[in-house]
Amino acid sequence: MSNQTICLHNVTQIYRVKFNFPHRTEEKDIVALKDINFAVEKGESVAILGPNGSGKTTLLKIIAGLLSPDKGEVKVDGKVRGIFELGAGLIPESTGYQNIEMLLKLYGEYTPHKVQRIIEFSELGDFIYAPVKIYSQGMYLRLTFSVAINTDPDVLLVDDILAVGDAHFQKKCLNRIKDIIAQGKTLLIVTHNFDLACSLCSRGVVMEKGEIVADGSIHEMRPFFDSITGNLYGVGILKNEKICFIFNNGRGSIIFNNRVITADLGMFLMYLQEGKSLYSTDLQWRVQEKINTLIAEGKFGNKIIAKYKFIIEGNYLKLSTEAISPKVLFNLMLQESYSQIKYLEQSKKLPSISDDSKREWENVLRMVCDNITIIPSRNFPPLSLFFQQTEVIMYNYNFHNKSRIFQMNQENSNFSLVIKFWEENPEVIPPIVLRNPFQNLFCSQDEKQISTIFHEIHFISYQNDDLYTNLRQETIKSSDLSEITEIIKLGKADYNVFFIYNLQDNGVIFKIFANQEEIDDIQGLDFHIIDYKIYYDRFGERLIPEGEFQNIGFTTEFYLRSFKDEIPGIHISLIPGVTLLVKNETDFIILRFLFKITLQEQIFKFNYEKGNS
Repeated sequence: MSNQTICLHNVTQIYRVKFNFPHRTEEKDIVALKDINFAVEKGESVAILGPNGSGKTTLLKIIAGLLSPDKGEVKVDGKVRGIFELGAGLIPESTGYQNIEMLLKLYGEYTPHKVQRIIEFSELGDFIYAPVKIYSQGMYLRLTFSVAINTDPDVLLVDDILAVGDAHFQKKCLNRIKDIIAQGKTLLIVTHNFDLACSLCSRGVVMEKGEIVADGSIHEMRPFFDSITGNLYGVGILKNEKICFIFNNGRGSIIFNNRVITADLGMFLMYLQEGKSLYSTDLQWRVQEKINTLIAEGKFGNKIIAKYKFIIEGNYLKLSTEAISPKVLFNLMLQESYSQIKYLEQSKKLPSISDDSKREWENVLRMVCDNITIIPSRNFPPLSLFFQQTEVIMYNYNFHNKSRIFQMNQENSNFSLVIKFWEENPEVIPPIVLRNPFQNLFCSQDEKQISTIFHEIHFISYQNDDLYTNLRQETIKSSDLSEITEIIKLGKADYNVFFIYNLQDNGVIFKIFANQEEIDDIQGLDFHIIDYKIYYDRFGERLIPEGEFQNIGFTTEFYLRSFKDEIPGIHISLIPGVTLLVKNETDFIILRFLFKITLQEQIFKFNYEKGNS
């Protein structure tokens, strides 16, 4: 077993519990522990954390040998001493002195000197000769603790018992535990006092509903420990091999590969109506767990305010919510290590968070988009967030700890979000490119400008996915060549994008739609256009900038003018409106239109204008 003092493999414990309801009696199987795999090195000090009913005490009793698991293997190397519920292992009718003698003989460690040492440590005075059935809780603690720590254990198990007793004896107990740790002995302590856990332990193990959901440095466990305390009916958990999501009464915490990536409140929503705001944490929640799915229903008084649905699939966490409020603000609080953001083909380093403790959220970035990728500086997974196009505001916050807040402003009662967890920094894959479809049609017709205007057209994608394996492109032409249909056949079965262009005397109309309800992987189109460098918007004439994309914002029409007098201007109409970005690439400009490709047609009309505006 190498240097391991404790090793548990696939340990499961199930209790059969009889429930006496008002009009019926029912027996249920309660899973106290579920497939626990857990090891402790010699000399480690470990805090077992979690809410009531999470399986902490059952785990300690199995390690102590007081319970045999229904399934799995337990190995413990060395003498184990446990301090469990008050009075456990004591004979009520016997005196404290008689119980000390009985326990020492049971452990094979009886000597008069050791008996006297335990009596002195307990400070019970004459009560050591009184029956223990008359002892107070503090007196029970003094006796059981004094016996356990004065019998030279290799492994000391302490089950949330230090909350009772006077301050003087609690301090004495803690000092004695620290002495045992300093001697290289192993400590496992169950406690609801996180500060106590930090003072004694270097490692924290967080349990929820019979499972270990986090295991690591004790200081890294604080935000997660804070997130799982509360009403038991409002707590639910989703897990796979890498992702762990905890919903707790209106807030969500995310762990990836045992690292807590959310901070403070984690994931939560605000509902706005008639100038009033209500937080998801203010609601009374009831959670239903299914395979890979968690459903939560939140009430305010007797009225259902919101419903959540969470799903884990591979490296994706998906959220959808319904609310009666006309406006919803989704908030995600992440650790400070998330220091870079990518959106709309831009990459920005986020400003550092001030050391000054602040209650106010500091607004550091504002954008309109439908996806962002957030890059950490160390030890955390990069995240891509996909959502309906909306305003996103990013804040710095420093109160309980430093955190980044990403807020999505949703002007309807339904909100959906997909979070993708990357194993390494994501790379943007090459776009799907439609080479100029016009040049072979009109190269000999000088009166037509189309072939020389459109250099090429790109479908935009930010995800590296199997959707693009075996990509195919088919072209269908009408008999008079006035209409051409490009069918982009994606890698997954039945995923097609239809790209139709109709030629007209004064320009061209593009229509784009999908045969699926929505294709998330494709976010829009790039039109690469020759000889146009100037655009018009509501602020007047502007030169299209070089370098990074400039976000023009949401628009339904757009004007382009060439720097050459002989080339006509173009009036672009967009149905429905889209987010537009522009960029000058020296030989041509890029018009980037961002939208969701759905069954609904997206129409682009490029009409020539007489003159240049």
